[in-house]
Amino acid sequence: MQSARNRFTGLRTTFQGQLRKTFFGSSVQSGASLTRDIGIDRLSIKIQDRRRPLWFVFSGLGSQCNEVPKELWSFEPFGNSIQESRVTLRNLGIDLDPLLRRSNDLIFKDIRSAFACSSSLQLALYETLRATFVTEPSGFIGHSAGEVLCGYADGCLTAEQVLVISDMRGRAMHEGRLEQGAMAAVGMSWNDLQNQCPDNVYAACNNAAENVTVSGSLGPVLSFVEELQRKGIFAKLVDSCNYSPHSPLAIPAGNLFRKYLEGVVPNEKARSHKWVCTSAKESNWNLRDVSHCSEEYFVRNFLEPVWFYEATLHIPNNAVVVEVSPKSIFQGVLKQTVPKDCTNFVPVLRDGTLNPILSSEGCSRLISAF
Repeated sequence: MQSARNRFTGLRTTFQGQLRKTFFGSSVQSGASLTRDIGIDRLSIKIQDRRRPLWFVFSGLGSQCNEVPKELWSFEPFGNSIQESRVTLRNLGIDLDPLLRRSNDLIFKDIRSAFACSSSLQLALYETLRATFVTEPSGFIGHSAGEVLCGYADGCLTAEQVLVISDMRGRAMHEGRLEQGAMAAVGMSWNDLQNQCPDNVYAACNNAAENVTVSGSLGPVLSFVEELQRKGIFAKLVDSCNYSPHSPLAIPAGNLFRKYLEGVVPNEKARSHKWVCTSAKESNWNLRDVSHCSEEYFVRNFLEPVWFYEATLHIPNNAVVVEVSPKSIFQGVLKQTVPKDCTNFVPVLRDGTLNPILSSEGCSRLISAF
């Protein structure tokens, strides 16, 4: 344990030292202060114009992956977060450790396992990123279930609430006796797709100008994907464990979800400006069940379309965008949408490999973003 802690401290010190020297020069600017927060030295720089905004994007269903690189366990915030998730999930009847083994494919078959694994890893990755970066995030965007993580990043939810909400979502889908469903990413615009969707296939997530996720009955979705591929149009199935959220087929599960969430978020908090909503169009952001982090917000988040593309348009020029995900599913989408002068570190993890932003060897790449 001590060696792991020392390795994390060494990596963090090297990382922050190089960043401090390169970004601020040999001496820290006026207004800089060194503070302590949960046992981790963090450099807080009060500087206005020279700091680039940092944005986090949290993915949802379809990004589940249990290929965790060994290096991550050397980071104390990561290990501590996973341990906390173990305890919470154990109380929900879920054993996290088997789900983190590469040989276990349950996360692609069982919806509760998928959410438990993904949410735990995202919480741990977020805590590790917070300890690594020297600047606080300027914004958060969540895709579908990823918005639950936005609630945590925004200070509206505890880590325990994140895991409970995610599990109640999975439990409602599992117990809702829904017909087999499917989801697929399609290379078309939202308006064009609306006119081509067959019966029982619905436009569910507006991801980019030319990328939409459809959701619906298993057979019709599979046939639609094959038809589009024959026409030379991009279409690819999403790992949704044979469920179809964000469609009318999910309404029975949505009603159960609302019931299971009773009392889970007793203290509703207003979302800050950092949390850019994807569960409603901007014209509805002032509605009570949209402006506040609440049980009803997450029911809406489960049933309504995902307005991800519209949310990403709020990412400013010169931003650094990080996809906080066990597996990247938005790299292409984000490159299409975010301003061209944004630097994308997408993803944190790829095929079980740790992105250089969390290693001392990759300091120079991160430094070049600021």
